[in-house]
Amino acid sequence: MWLTEDALKAGYQSLVHPYFEGGQIGSLLSPDGVELHYRLFLPPGASTLLVLSSGRTESVLKYQELIFELGRLGIAVAALDHRGQGFSGRLTDDPLLGYVEDFDHYAEDLHLFVNQVVLPLGFKRHWLLAHSMGGCIAALYLAAFAHPFDKVAMTSPMLSINTAPFPNWVAKSMARWQSQQDKRRGQPRYVLTTGPYQRKPFEGNGLSHSHYRYELCQDWLEAMPDARLGGPSAQWLDAAFLAMDKAVKEAGAITVPVLVLVAGEDKVVSRTGQEALVAALPKGSLQIIDGGWHELLLEEDGYRLATLERLWAFFND
Repeated sequence: MWLTEDALKAGYQSLVHPYFEGGQIGSLLSPDGVELHYRLFLPPGASTLLVLSSGRTESVLKYQELIFELGRLGIAVAALDHRGQGFSGRLTDDPLLGYVEDFDHYAEDLHLFVNQVVLPLGFKRHWLLAHSMGGCIAALYLAAFAHPFDKVAMTSPMLSINTAPFPNWVAKSMARWQSQQDKRRGQPRYVLTTGPYQRKPFEGNGLSHSHYRYELCQDWLEAMPDARLGGPSAQWLDAAFLAMDKAVKEAGAITVPVLVLVAGEDKVVSRTGQEALVAALPKGSLQIIDGGWHELLLEEDGYRLATLERLWAFFND
């Protein structure tokens, strides 16, 4: 059902990428004038559609392997690039600066996408798969809006951030202070420890054990510079802290079954917020992928296969 690294290497140019390139490209305009990019992958005879809510810096490009695998299983996919990243409209003069005014804007964009693009396709069953920042967005969206989803799964959802070496309260205070300073200056800036996009080597990456999958993602960004994104602004980080707290606080309103898959050795987000979310969900469950790093859907075969098997079992239960 799922590709190994060797199968991906052998079939990327002949099978995986052509399927991805055959997807339907579209865009819609948010009420505040941001162009939102999306792609649809609609295999003949599919009755189920999965919506992808991706993480920070990501675009639909990153999920070519998964989209191909789902297509072979007869599952349609609709993938939205969140505002300010991927191929969607950027929000500051610096197109590489990660920025959002409020995470509610992300949730409103997802609601718009589902209502204007997904529902008119007429599928019988709808699933939502959200990764990292996309998990926080999904939680906000599900709590605030009526939706068509039968099942929701999250991989490494961002409900609390690993702020080491700073305590969480220090990181929150620093983000709020810099954000307020930037607003007074009228110019958002990168968080002090980050900067514009740079290709990062595999060694010491902390995201995936898979050398091939990691480098493939980097190659896509080299080939398509418009999809690149650098570090976050202080405003994005301040908004993220507020949104993560809000997502957990409002999780009781989410009545659909939700599976949270935790990367056992995640270096990006912390388990504290994930456990708090599941505790607040009426129908939440948490499973741990022991030893996995943050990018569970782009991990080496053992971690990735465990992730996909649990997702598939959950969605089809």
